[in-house]
Amino acid sequence: NDTHLLILLASIVLLSVLGLKVFGQMLGVPLSVSQIGFFGLMMVVAAGMIIAELLDTNLAILVTGLLSVQTGLLLNHELRFSIMSLLCGLTGIYSVSHIRDRGHLLRANVAVGAVNVLLIWILGTLLGDTSKEMYNATIWGLLSATFAVGMFWFAVITLERPFDILTRAWLLELSSSEH
Repeated sequence: NDTHLLILLASIVLLSVLGLKVFGQMLGVPLSVSQIGFFGLMMVVAAGMIIAELLDTNLAILVTGLLSVQTGLLLNHELRFSIMSLLCGLTGIYSVSHIRDRGHLLRANVAVGAVNVLLIWILGTLLGDTSKEMYNATIWGLLSATFAVGMFWFAVITLERPFDILTRAWLLELSSSEH
């Protein structure tokens, strides 16, 4: 019913889809499919968390599922990145549903990073990756989790006031005795 919120949702989804290509080209270095996959994973997780915090958790779950499928399709039908995007996105959505202060951001980062690393090792073992590939993927997975949570927090801070969305963080800020 609210056009502003629909514009916000469309912007988040569009930026998430375009982020995969933009991040790959901004670095100016040739990236492997695996590395591009972690950028896609980062965008899906961040988009899910942003939508959960600013709009609705159920909508975030739906968009995360759709973006996860899209990530796998963009990466030559890599099922591993679809699975990782979906499960890490759901973990991110769940972890931000309980954010009460900045300390919870660290917990969200640890949760998403832990699920990411766990999936890297489980799927890597099932798909026959070497241990060197899994160690490199672990580093990329932890970095993508950290950047996803950072993008989430930056987006929430940037978008909550222009779209007049009262988040828990904004309520805590307003309840401070300094205000």
